[in-house]
Amino acid sequence: MVKEWNLNRIINLNPFSLNGTSYNLWLEFTQAVTHGKPYVSVEIELDENEYMEQSGYETEFGDVAIIVEYYLESTLLSSRISLLQTKKETRPDQAAISLNQLYLMQFWPSVKFGGHNFKFNNVAPEDFSFYHFILCQSKPPFCSSSICSSPLVYAKLGLTKSTLVNQLKSWNLQRKTSGRKTHSPSLTLNKLLPGAVDSLNIWKKHSWDMIPKPFSRFLQEAAYLFIGTQNEEIRRLTELRVPNILLLRVEASRERYRG
Repeated sequence: MVKEWNLNRIINLNPFSLNGTSYNLWLEFTQAVTHGKPYVSVEIELDENEYMEQSGYETEFGDVAIIVEYYLESTLLSSRISLLQTKKETRPDQAAISLNQLYLMQFWPSVKFGGHNFKFNNVAPEDFSFYHFILCQSKPPFCSSSICSSPLVYAKLGLTKSTLVNQLKSWNLQRKTSGRKTHSPSLTLNKLLPGAVDSLNIWKKHSWDMIPKPFSRFLQEAAYLFIGTQNEEIRRLTELRVPNILLLRVEASRERYRG
C-alpha cells in the first residue's frame, strides 16, 4: 500500500473558479517518516474506589495513518486523520482480534508514550479508528482488503465495556501472579468481506460505518473528509508513534504547482 501511494506524487485536476478567480487544483501524495516501533502504555479505566497494582499494559498504536489536508493559497483549511490497525485473516473471512488493542481503539483511554500523557477528549471512534483486514485467505476477486470501524468490530464480537474491562483485568492479574509473559485475550471476528451485514440485535438499522467496506471506498471517504478526526492529541501521538503516515494534500492556487 505504501509503495503504491508513492507511485504518483502529483496529480493535476481540472481548474475551477471561485468568486470570479480561477484556481489550479492538484493532489500531492507524500509519506511521513516517524519513529514507529515502541508500544504505548494504556491505562484501564477502573471504577471509583477500585484499585489494581497493575492496571495498565502496553500495546500498538496503529500500523498506518491517513492524513488528508486541504489548502487554499497555502492556507490550511481543514485537516483530518484516520488510524488503521492491520490484521491478516487467520481463516477465510475470519481474523483474531486482541482485546487489549480493541479497548484502546474503541474507548480511547489515557495513554502514556515517551514521557508524555495523552488524553483524548470527545473523540468518536467511528470517525477515525479502523481495522484494516488483509483478505489473504478468502482472496475475493473484487478487493484485497477491507475496512471495519472499531465500533463495528466491538459490536460484532458481542462485547460490553464491563466484560471487556473484566477480561483485561483478569489478564493483568494472571500476568502478575504467574510472573511470565502472557498473551492478551482475543476473540475471532467473522464476516470481514465488504458489504457483510449481521443481524445485530443492538442495532435497529445499519449505518454506513457499521458495514465492512473495500479499502478503495475508505480512501475515497477519507479524501473527501467524510471520515477522520481533527483531534490534536491523536495527531501528535500519531506523528510520534505510527510507522507509516500517508499524507494527501489537496491544494488550490492561482499559480501552477512548481515541483
